[in-house]
Amino acid sequence: MASEPKKQPELVDGPGGDIQVVQDPVWQQEDIEEAFALAEHEQANAEQAHVLAEQHNPVVEQQDDALAKQNNNPVVEQQGDALAEQNNNPVVEQQEQNNNPVVEQQDDDQARLSLETLIGENRWEEALRRLERMVRDGEANNGPVPTAPSHDIYRAHPELVLLLRGEEYLRIKRLPNAAADATCFYHEHIQNLYRSGATGSSFVDTGVLKDIQDWENGSRATPSGHQSEIHMQETRQAVNDYLKLYFPAYRYIIKLALN
Repeated sequence: MASEPKKQPELVDGPGGDIQVVQDPVWQQEDIEEAFALAEHEQANAEQAHVLAEQHNPVVEQQDDALAKQNNNPVVEQQGDALAEQNNNPVVEQQEQNNNPVVEQQDDDQARLSLETLIGENRWEEALRRLERMVRDGEANNGPVPTAPSHDIYRAHPELVLLLRGEEYLRIKRLPNAAADATCFYHEHIQNLYRSGATGSSFVDTGVLKDIQDWENGSRATPSGHQSEIHMQETRQAVNDYLKLYFPAYRYIIKLALN
C-alpha cells in the first residue's frame, strides 16, 4: 500500500494580519523523530572518525618511533652495560647488602647500644655497619686513601674495616668445627672485597690484611686462648686510636672497653 504523501504546511492569516504556518501533527512528530535519528547517526560517525584519527596521530607515531630508537640507542645500551658492571662490583654488592632495609632495621634496633658496647661484646660486624652508616652520612674525615670516595668506608677506611673484619674472622674460626665457615667468611667479606690483594694503603696491605691472609693460608697460627683476648684488646685500642683521628665525634669521648 502506497504511503500517504506528506502534507505540505499551510500558510494562513493569523490575528492582526500575521502569517502562521500550520503543520499536520502526525508529520510534525515524524520530522522530529527523523531529526533525532539523523543527529545520532552524525554523532556516531564523528566518534568513529575521532578513533581513526588517534590511531594515525603523527604525534603518537613519533613517540613510538622515539621509544623504538631509545631501545636501540647505543648510549642507552652502554648505560645498561655500566649498570650491569656496577651490579657485579663487590663493593657495590657489599653496600647494597648493608643498605638492605632488614639489616638497617636491625641496626635501628641496636641504636640504643653504644659503639663501645658493640665492640666490648665482640659484635664486630654490627660495629662495622654502625661506622659504615656514619661514613655514608659524612660524619668522618677523609681517610688515609686520598683517591678513595670519602663516603665509602671500604675504600676510604680499609684499616678500620679489616680490623673489625679480622676479629670477626677469628671469632668464627674459634667456634667448634667452623673452619669452613671462617674460610667462607674470608673469601666473601675480605678477599672478594679487595680482589687485587691491595687496599690502596701499603700500611694496611703489609699489616692487618697480611695478618688475615697468613691466618687463612696457614702460614701463621691464629691467636687462641689468652692470646686471643690480648689480640682483641689490641684491636680495640687500634680502633679507638683510629676513631679519634678520623671521626670528630669520638675524638675526646670514646674509650672502647680497653680495661
